[in-house]
Amino acid sequence: MADYTNLGDTLHVKRRDLAAATAAIRDARYPSHDSVYGQHLITGDDSDCTENHFLYLSEAVRLRKQRMFTEYGEWFRARMISLNLGVSAFENDLECMKIAVDAQFTPVQVCRINTYIDAALNALRQPECLETSFIESTNPFSDFAGDYLNLLLAANRRDASRLVLEACADGTSIKDIYLWVFQPTQYEIGRLWQINQLTVGQEHYCTAATQLIMSQLYPYLFATEKSGRRMIATCVAGETHEIGVRMIADFFELDGWNTYYLGADTPLESIVKLIRESGAELLCVGATMPYHLPTVRKLIRRIRNQHDIAAINVLVGGYPFRVAPDASTEIGADGTADNADDTIALASRLVS
Repeated sequence: MADYTNLGDTLHVKRRDLAAATAAIRDARYPSHDSVYGQHLITGDDSDCTENHFLYLSEAVRLRKQRMFTEYGEWFRARMISLNLGVSAFENDLECMKIAVDAQFTPVQVCRINTYIDAALNALRQPECLETSFIESTNPFSDFAGDYLNLLLAANRRDASRLVLEACADGTSIKDIYLWVFQPTQYEIGRLWQINQLTVGQEHYCTAATQLIMSQLYPYLFATEKSGRRMIATCVAGETHEIGVRMIADFFELDGWNTYYLGADTPLESIVKLIRESGAELLCVGATMPYHLPTVRKLIRRIRNQHDIAAINVLVGGYPFRVAPDASTEIGADGTADNADDTIALASRLVS
């Protein structure tokens, strides 16, 4: 395991050099690649795309989770196809990455890294499936969620808000709205953007509308009798996907905790300072992108090295931990959970 940890760390450190080497190899082998790739910005400029490939690869290797890089490859393929670019340019990138890796690592290391790249290449050659909606027929609130999504897509935030508030007034629980309406709707909005049925602006509008409507539910949240327990919910520096950790904070508020929600892109020192000042018993950290895991590690390491706050319970969540739950303890946290209810149950056991 240590060998893979070190190998992942080395890939992370060398990512820019490896991306530059990959680009040079690609330019020599596939001179038309830049014109195809450059027609549309997928995750930034062309060099940033290749650097992102290595960022995802480094974390997948570090955690020994091929699935993490394979799913990234499938996501990137879907984005390329949705932009009518096909997948050949991405396949070329992966093949050139293997050549760049071969020049900078030992034969044993190359063999290990190529296992991950080859798995992604194999996945790219399988039939894709992008038609499945995240608002499933088994969802007990599927009609509600569908109506809510359609209102957001029509940029009708007012009626979307009215739909939710009227449901609350009629007795629908806040937890059900979060779990069965907000969460699958956000996943579906992400899928629609991925297949190019929504622009970035539309995706941002829908997310901002849901966050606004969540804030309108706060009178229900803060009416809960408090237990005296305190928790902090945050995203690390660089992480901008905050709605998931905000939902977690709201669930804890409903459960009677006093919550400190810090939001997205919070500097390490600000988190440490609040832990010390608040006397919180629990810290929940959200990370959606695998390449933010080094920052999560750095935060937890910093906390554990401060004797006055080292004992705080730390839970982590987000996509990387759904793929690799054991990564939570590997980076120094006390655990992770599949959903908000399980997170509260785990936190209650740790704190008590």
